[in-house]
Amino acid sequence: MKPLVIGHRGACAYAPDNTLASFDLAFQLGADGIELDVVLTADGVPVVFHPEMDPQHPTHGYKSLRRMTLAQAKQIDVGSWFNEKFRDEKIPTLAQVFELVNKRGIVNIELKDWTLENNGIEAKTIEGIESAGMQDQVILSSFNPLRLERVRKINPRYPRGLIYSATLPPPITRAWFRSIARPTALHPHYSIVMREYVAWARAKGYAINTWHTIEPDEMRRQIALGVDSIMSNAPDVLRRVVDETRQT
Repeated sequence: MKPLVIGHRGACAYAPDNTLASFDLAFQLGADGIELDVVLTADGVPVVFHPEMDPQHPTHGYKSLRRMTLAQAKQIDVGSWFNEKFRDEKIPTLAQVFELVNKRGIVNIELKDWTLENNGIEAKTIEGIESAGMQDQVILSSFNPLRLERVRKINPRYPRGLIYSATLPPPITRAWFRSIARPTALHPHYSIVMREYVAWARAKGYAINTWHTIEPDEMRRQIALGVDSIMSNAPDVLRRVVDETRQT
């Protein structure tokens, strides 16, 4: 079985990340699904936005967005920083993304919240999933184990992925909080994934969904290791590599 091709924040090598344009393009380029980031507005609406931005990206960040209503958030231009042709792109609601995706593929929803407070993001996200009839097309993921534990308590049937990378503090890098999160999948940065890691994760019964690379040789290495899905900013490159391996 070959890994699923997941567009990381859509096809963000070619379009502004976490926008409807980026998600639509990812599917056009052959993705089996998309990955996105969800935060809540001040009036409790799940919207798709990545709060940790580089200097060339809109600098509105999570703390300011959480103080904005949906109507205020919708005034933000999230496209022209990437290219002037995307000037009309606005922050989409999770409901708008579900409407776009429909039956085209799966949606990996990262709950983008490091806080310990129960602000309702899990319940609001699941409410949106169920309203759209997307229950069988989603996986809920987070760096924050408490978010995944709350998802499990709301509905344990939802797949849950614990995200981590080698650049984070050791407790997160080594996934020490698995006992809290009780994930069904691990979402490691690709640099962590070695043969021994895969053997360990499989022995524990975890699916392995890696992120994110645009390098064909690294994609081939992960495919050879047998991961379940790969997230990439360039889903067309990943699609080509996956299809090539099917022919060998």
